Amino acid sequence: TIINDAAMKMLRNAGLEGELIGQPVDEVIPNTGLARVLKTGEAELNREQQLSGIRILTNRVPVVVDGRIRGAVATFRDKTEIGQLAEELTGVSAYVEALRSQGHDFTERLRVILEMVERGRYFQLTEYVQRILAAQESEVDMVGRHIKDPIIAGLVLSKLSHARELAVKVTIANETLLSEQFNQSLQHEMVTVIGNLLDNALEAVESTALKEVCLAINEDTEKISIRVEDSGCELSQEVIQRITEKGFLSESNDRGYSLYLASNSLKRLGGYLEFRGNERGMSLTAIIPLKQ
Repeated sequence: TIINDAAMKMLRNAGLEGELIGQPVDEVIPNTGLARVLKTGEAELNREQQLSGIRILTNRVPVVVDGRIRGAVATFRDKTEIGQLAEELTGVSAYVEALRSQGHDFTERLRVILEMVERGRYFQLTEYVQRILAAQESEVDMVGRHIKDPIIAGLVLSKLSHARELAVKVTIANETLLSEQFNQSLQHEMVTVIGNLLDNALEAVESTALKEVCLAINEDTEKISIRVEDSGCELSQEVIQRITEKGFLSESNDRGYSLYLASNSLKRLGGYLEFRGNERGMSLTAIIPLKQ
């Protein structure tokens, strides 16, 4: 009955020609679902569908007047554009977090440098600055050698900076190797998975005497494995069964929220989480299948 300019443009880009007003919607847009919403009166939100090769996210809602269903409206967005926007936001968030952590490090180091200058300890000052430069160059070089994807590498560097604030030692396993051949959708979900697994591990060692976390990423033709080990206490089977539930955070020191987000991303990718206890703490492995 009615179509706005933005929707018309998207339909034209999908190859739909001719006059659309007055045409049966199911014939113009296969699998539209509007007729179903008109019949049931139940809204359908964030449903993915194909529109002549274009992936869109659709919201379909009934129009109710005086308690009766008078019509139905569909709004839709190009999922590719949403993915690009999400990737930009993810990259910006990682960048801001990295700047915040690095700014904190920089302030603390300036205090140490100022103290040495005031005391005239110039030889020790030279050694201190050289150690800082060597450590930073080594860290960036290490991450760059193991993780080729720039967005994910930036995320890991930001987490390393944050871990230093918490006095947690984070290491990257020698076998870690990740390419940069991922599409934006997979890249975005991997940022969510890796970031939240690391956040969970940092929270797990917050109150332990030994504060150590290890990240390992392996990639082959069939799957990507992301393993994060921490020196926190081993979790019971009851906790493991519920820790990915939304709302479990209030019962488990905020650890459930990170794993809930990671679990949701893995479900969208057709992957899953594995939990294993070891002599030093917990080991969580995310498996992401690589489909053709």
